Amino acid sequence: MTRPLILCVSLLLLTCIHAQVLDSANTHPVVGEVYYTSRGSGPSMGAAGDGVVWDMSGLITVEHDSIVFDDPTTAAWHNQYDNPTAVEFEPPGTYFYHRGSSSTYDFLGRVNSGSITMCPNGWAIYAFPTAYGSTWSDTFLCYDFGGERMGTTHCTVDGRGTLIMPYGTLTNVLRMVTIDSITVAPAFVDPFLMVDTTVRFMLPGTHVPILEGRPNGSDYTWVEDLTSAVDEWERPDMHWSVAPNPADGIAVITYQSGSANLELTITALDGSIAQKTTLAAAPSLRQQTIDLSSLSAGIYVLRLLGESGTTGSTRLVIH
Repeated sequence: MTRPLILCVSLLLLTCIHAQVLDSANTHPVVGEVYYTSRGSGPSMGAAGDGVVWDMSGLITVEHDSIVFDDPTTAAWHNQYDNPTAVEFEPPGTYFYHRGSSSTYDFLGRVNSGSITMCPNGWAIYAFPTAYGSTWSDTFLCYDFGGERMGTTHCTVDGRGTLIMPYGTLTNVLRMVTIDSITVAPAFVDPFLMVDTTVRFMLPGTHVPILEGRPNGSDYTWVEDLTSAVDEWERPDMHWSVAPNPADGIAVITYQSGSANLELTITALDGSIAQKTTLAAAPSLRQQTIDLSSLSAGIYVLRLLGESGTTGSTRLVIH
């Protein structure tokens, strides 16, 4: 993924009681989430409009992949970027740094096998709020050891409707068309212009595109199903649980860790870290009470990081 002035013209945001609106709360990634994805090709992405049915049931998988959202302070070169709120890890070794705010979700740069890309002021991937009929524009400047990329992004949410995927049918999906006009200025070579069009299908509450790719049916990436790792990523070998849930003021963590301490991170839905706690080593089952009194009511994600990198996540509701 790649994306400092955001000009947001939000049209028709609330014209329908069923309108789907992308905002920071339902779009920012949550530290600890994992999405399993496929890459391949399929039918063209169809037409714009309201009430459209996009039939993408014929997607053809070439390879499987995954996207992991992690605490940016744990990743290489994080101190080179301006206040990242999440890092997206794509195996085997690529890190995408992002910064979320109430108005935008920005790409800050990428680290891959020692190659570093930096976008000092951010390159917006999303602007908020966004609904059917919304448009927004962005300017950006990014550089690496090979030269610079600069230009403009223009995004239009031109469709709302039903998306048929191989695993089922999704309703109230938004179609977002982003056109990047990029001047590429490589070192020691004349600059040239590149225009890149990406279509994304978005569902509020899913923190990556359901499906994205070129409009002609090539180079697609899609989420294989909508079972988020926040729901399913509890590690049975760590023998941990949280109660009560929903909680009010305190929660009791039951866990087993072997000979090493564990780190418990509590993350808000905007990706910000609300609280960190160290849990003592526990070769056998142990309970520890966690003080939640400083946290506002809402939904949080608990992530437990153990020895040898074992980890697990679950949702916690606080009254």
